[in-house]
Amino acid sequence: MCVTGLIAMAQDVESLYAGVKALVCVVRSNCMAQLEMDRRRGYQTLAMLLRKKRPLLNSHILHLAFSLVGTVDSGRETSSIPNTTAFQDLLCDIEVWHEAPGELQRSLFEHLYELISESSEKRTNLRIVRDLHLTQRLLYILPDVVNGPTRQVLLNLLGALLAGQPRALDLLGFGQFVSATLPSQSASSEKQLDLQEVATSVANMEPCELDQEERGEKDVVGSIVLRNRCLQLLHSLLFTARNNVSAG
Repeated sequence: MCVTGLIAMAQDVESLYAGVKALVCVVRSNCMAQLEMDRRRGYQTLAMLLRKKRPLLNSHILHLAFSLVGTVDSGRETSSIPNTTAFQDLLCDIEVWHEAPGELQRSLFEHLYELISESSEKRTNLRIVRDLHLTQRLLYILPDVVNGPTRQVLLNLLGALLAGQPRALDLLGFGQFVSATLPSQSASSEKQLDLQEVATSVANMEPCELDQEERGEKDVVGSIVLRNRCLQLLHSLLFTARNNVSAG
């Protein structure tokens, strides 16, 4: 589709937005264009182009992606995932939006969470998202998500995917992820670290300003905090608010 050429040639935010907007208008108004995008895996091509232009992405372009996929219609969120191929190639390709400017990751995670937890079609949406192996994709980037609010939304999303009757491979992957945060026998004892002291001392320092020991301590603290958050998530999956074993 020639409209993707406009996106490929975009060199600034304005031209990229205009290119994506043109594509959305064409696809949403022309049934043949929709079929062509599906047949040629055009959404996958678009994801590749956006990944290359990640520094130019913004919330307006993300919203256009929602509209193109069909999970947002005329400013109002729909309750279902109408095009699984587009959803998989564009929104479930987390690498496109990972480390993008602003808080695009958080906005994407919030949108996905709403689709599987709050929409009237949440059961169907949850099955689709699980079948697309989103849990594995989220676990892959989880260690790199250091922004507190964004990490919390990501963990909420993981919790929704793992609740109820999750896929066995998703539970296995989550367990393996948590076990990977455990210290090796050769590592120094975590009990010797004062988490608050280390976190405070290196909080405002750039990585280049830290010596090897400080970098090591910061990594260990980060691993401990991440493990604890994952264990809290596991506890919430196993027990209800009254500390009874969950029957889900």
